[in-house]
Amino acid sequence: MHGDTVFAKTSFRRVEASIRQDQRLADWPVYQITREQMLCFPDYAHLNITIARKALLEKIGGFWEETRYAEDVDLFVRLCDAAAGHILFRPDVCSAHNAPVTHGHESASKGVGDLNRRLLESSVYWHLVASCHTPEAVRYAKLSLSSNSKLLSRELQQRGSIQAAAAVARIALAARPSFKWSIYCAWLSIRALCKPH
Repeated sequence: MHGDTVFAKTSFRRVEASIRQDQRLADWPVYQITREQMLCFPDYAHLNITIARKALLEKIGGFWEETRYAEDVDLFVRLCDAAAGHILFRPDVCSAHNAPVTHGHESASKGVGDLNRRLLESSVYWHLVASCHTPEAVRYAKLSLSSNSKLLSRELQQRGSIQAAAAVARIALAARPSFKWSIYCAWLSIRALCKPH
């Protein structure tokens, strides 16, 4: 929300689209869903709407304290990774997030700056790739890493850091190969070779 205006009623469009009626618990507006359904990239649960058993939090070691950004995504994906198929999802709105329309300096997350934010996010996604065990969680982490690396590569290219942009573009390509991105990656790599150090 921004003021009294609701910009989105859900953060789970893809998750909700995947739910089947036979997954609903009797007499409750709650669904038992799979890890694959819950990890529908780019949907993720903000921590103000997440409930986890203490034993599960202890099993995964709680928050990854080495990061100061995207700690909610990191915890969410690792919880899903370790949940062993016991994920309940309630599609009803149960909390409101008051967010500025244009973040500017109003948001604490924007205070670190776009480039630093992307770098911190990258470390979280690498942490997930390194620490998750299930194919669904690793896939989510790789898609996140690729998406973030594409944004970071473009930002670096706009700043004139062509060699860094090309290197990050190759990471994005390796995490999620596509023909279109391979063309962009090749173009950046050629520019990086032609640009003097």
